[in-house]
Amino acid sequence: MRRAAFHRAGMTGMTEDKKSRGGGADAGGGPGKDAPDRRNPPKSAPGSPRPDAAAASVDMPGALDAGTGTGTGIAVGKAGGVEGKTAKKLRELGLAPIKARGQHLLVDPLFCAKAASLVLAQAPPAPDGPTVLEIGPGLGAITRPLLDAGARVAAVEVDRGFAAELNRWPEAAAGRLLVFEQSILDFDLAVLPRTPDLVCGNLPYNLSTPILFWFMERMSAVPAGVFMLQREMARRLAARPGTDDYGRLTVAVSLWCEVLTLMKVPRQVFKPVPKVLSGLVCLRLKPPAPAPETRAALGRLTRAAFLARRKTIFNNLSARYGRERTVEVLEALGIDPGVRAETLSPKQFLSLAGALEQ
Repeated sequence: MRRAAFHRAGMTGMTEDKKSRGGGADAGGGPGKDAPDRRNPPKSAPGSPRPDAAAASVDMPGALDAGTGTGTGIAVGKAGGVEGKTAKKLRELGLAPIKARGQHLLVDPLFCAKAASLVLAQAPPAPDGPTVLEIGPGLGAITRPLLDAGARVAAVEVDRGFAAELNRWPEAAAGRLLVFEQSILDFDLAVLPRTPDLVCGNLPYNLSTPILFWFMERMSAVPAGVFMLQREMARRLAARPGTDDYGRLTVAVSLWCEVLTLMKVPRQVFKPVPKVLSGLVCLRLKPPAPAPETRAALGRLTRAAFLARRKTIFNNLSARYGRERTVEVLEALGIDPGVRAETLSPKQFLSLAGALEQ
């Protein structure tokens, strides 16, 4: 891991991306199902009272389905005063939450402090403090307690208004906060003066999959990430073969990641209050890290296999690899060509990728 000085980068000056790809995981996108507009409210993030990094692995769907999302052990306050301050700040910046697009402001400072504590608990020890890459910090609801706890933060924020506000912070002038105004999907870790110890972020629902793939492609450099995800996305991470939630992301995560459910997220820490449950999860690399060519081959294979979920594995794969080659490989691996992709195990997909991509 590089330990160069963490110099100030400021904004990159990139043009604001109005489309969904540009979203990254901007402020308050997590609880909603629609991609947030880039002119949106501050990023929300969940939290937990647990100070240790050794959170127990639990069944993902059950952990996030249970209860109402309030049983966290965190004393969630009535954040009326804080909410008013947040609203005032948004007015000053000319921004406002768009409820129809799933934008929910995190307004409880106690919850934010607990969230930051849990994020930092997942980072490896660092004598001069951990370096965190934060996706979509918004107005810095989680950024502030991360900095206060001694972390360095590289914040990737696509919204020009939020990025400009973060660059006014004294930590930006001091070099402890770097702000990059761009989409996380276009972000290159090589621009950082030191490799992050951890990635964190509140991910909007319909951008969660590409962002998680972006992260997994870089896990050899940054082996852990803490993300707030909607209940539906959490189910996909832990889905079993033969279920509707099982797909490309499940296969990749199952092969190369350990998934830990850290905490449910109380609904009342958000304004407006979301209708869905969310959870904080940690993804950790299961060594050894996959070779880039293996990961790429599996990606191509699963993209083809799940292209049309109602079609058989033979029909989907033969469109890419050819009928004769597909029949030959399926027979060699003992896979029924009439089954659907969702019935195959992650290891079967890995074997198929190795055979078909030779």
